[in-house]
Amino acid sequence: MALGKRRDASTITPLIKFDARSGKTTRCDREQDSSGKWTTKDVDISDTFEAVFDLENIEIGWIAFKGGRPDFKMVKAGADIGDPPSKDHKEGFRLRLKLINGAGSDVRELSSTAKAVWMSIDELHDEFLEAVVKHKTSEVAWLLGFAEVSAFNHACSCFFVFQRFLKVAGSLPTLF
Repeated sequence: MALGKRRDASTITPLIKFDARSGKTTRCDREQDSSGKWTTKDVDISDTFEAVFDLENIEIGWIAFKGGRPDFKMVKAGADIGDPPSKDHKEGFRLRLKLINGAGSDVRELSSTAKAVWMSIDELHDEFLEAVVKHKTSEVAWLLGFAEVSAFNHACSCFFVFQRFLKVAGSLPTLF
């Protein structure tokens, strides 16, 4: 492209939705129809969901899902999130993940205010931090997530299960 990318052009990371009540994982694909109108096509990937989670860069804070567009007030995990900006904001998290195998092959964003999802991601993050300390190698420093993640639903609780580390050659930007 001769002109190159505009500096003011925003990039929107595609989404992944996880419904803790049903255990359904959905990839939200944006498509443009023949008239140029953008629509979202929800693709159920519950049976094939595998992803590498960027747990090193997870964010926590306040999220309001109002008016069709989320309002995020986020900080890096471990920082003080302060008070909610409004009565509509709920405590939540946001992270990036890279879909692998049958679920897809691109980078997506997962955010949630659901307590069950928060608790599961919190446990997964704790396991990640323990593994980084245990291995203490530059190779492990770039693992930044887990592969072969499965989701289960039992009485409105969910679990993202650690299966194995995915060793990544190079640095994070090559994966995310």
